[in-house]
Amino acid sequence: MTLKWLYYFLEICKDMNMSKTASRLFISQQGLSKAINSLENELQCTLFIRSHSGVTLTDAGTYLLQQGHQILDLIDTTQNHLKQYSESQDIQISVPNGASAIFTNRLPNQFAGRPISYTEVDEDEWISGLEKRSYDAAIVSDLVNSGKWYIRPFYKEYLALIVSAQQPITKSNPPDLTLLKGQTIIISERLFNTYDKFLKRMAKRGLTFSKVIRTFSPFTAMHQCAQDIGVCFLGEHALSLLHFPNTKVLYPHDPEMSLEFFFVARSNNIKGLVSDQLYQHLYDCVNKEE
Repeated sequence: MTLKWLYYFLEICKDMNMSKTASRLFISQQGLSKAINSLENELQCTLFIRSHSGVTLTDAGTYLLQQGHQILDLIDTTQNHLKQYSESQDIQISVPNGASAIFTNRLPNQFAGRPISYTEVDEDEWISGLEKRSYDAAIVSDLVNSGKWYIRPFYKEYLALIVSAQQPITKSNPPDLTLLKGQTIIISERLFNTYDKFLKRMAKRGLTFSKVIRTFSPFTAMHQCAQDIGVCFLGEHALSLLHFPNTKVLYPHDPEMSLEFFFVARSNNIKGLVSDQLYQHLYDCVNKEE
């Protein structure tokens, strides 16, 4: 659950009308509805009952309204408290929403005696975050060719295809990905933005899916694959933790079947530290063999 989704939810509760809230916040009603749908999908509950005249809260929505104000109050209190500490020594790095699940605990918490803190942001926010100096560096899955950034390749997660044992593709060797055209793909909601670029890459090669199902976690995605609801692509780390009967794990050995991440900084100097050295430290920690 992102703070932006929670903020939109609480703002809608003030008006009980999505159209009015969208107009007041200067955003599209479609974008506001999409955010609330994403929030409901992640929480796996309905927050609003929609009607032509507006919306009303469900019991789950009423509970989140109460908790939401407490969450924001706690964040404000925490931020104000932390201002007493010197922020100049901390290294602030943004990572894509859900990417910490890929990097797991491999990201280091300090470098050269400086604490490193990581903040998950939407993919479209990392550029503005660097420009506003909200972050010293960013780990991103979208390569931007710009001379003003310090950019280095950071991590590549190769994907395997997970299907039920009944899928025809299990009989082809190597796997014939064209057999997946028009099928349903299942993706963890937290990793959707990261996987979205992968899906667009596959679509350019003619591999399109008829439906995308967003699930709460890779565990749920694999469970649905076992029931032949759809297929999913998972990285090596997730596969090391999960196993389901009635599923097949296929490795097409396709270089484009991967999630690629990059390290980006404003310049070759981060708060008196050499960006090359910080990058190398992060790279070694994340890419070391288990």
